[in-house]
Amino acid sequence: AHQGQVSVVEFCPDGALLVSCGQDQTVRLWDVAGARQLKQLAAGDREIYSVTFSRDGKTVAAGGVDKKVRIFDVLTGQLTRTIEGHEDFVYGVRFSPTSARLLSCGYSGHLAIWNAASGQALFEHEVGQVAYTAIYNHDGTKVVGPADNGRLYFIDVSQSAR
Repeated sequence: AHQGQVSVVEFCPDGALLVSCGQDQTVRLWDVAGARQLKQLAAGDREIYSVTFSRDGKTVAAGGVDKKVRIFDVLTGQLTRTIEGHEDFVYGVRFSPTSARLLSCGYSGHLAIWNAASGQALFEHEVGQVAYTAIYNHDGTKVVGPADNGRLYFIDVSQSAR
């Protein structure tokens, strides 16, 4: 069990696994059928605010207070990539519909799309308000980011960042 508040839980696409993160600075993988923890992933030394599965369920991404996005292999639990580029807390992470891209957003209002394999920044947008989460539409051509001011920001994703 987590020690402290759990920030996010998400089912993998096939429903067999669950991922969670929280104040205890951990990302945890759970077996849904057995209702038991399978792995605890080394996610840094600060609180984790967001976690998400790739569409194929083979990868997990997490972000939090340390301003980094970490990508893990679900099977091995190994950290495969650390992405840096946010100037403040990362509040949201989400894979694109193809899982080739990773969207992140955070306290500074910065939204970014990264190449999930290389960590290269492909697209950036400032909403000017705290961005707690963001999502892709069905084909990855748009991102919607709700912000601290009560507005939803509808953002067109450039062709090169899709």
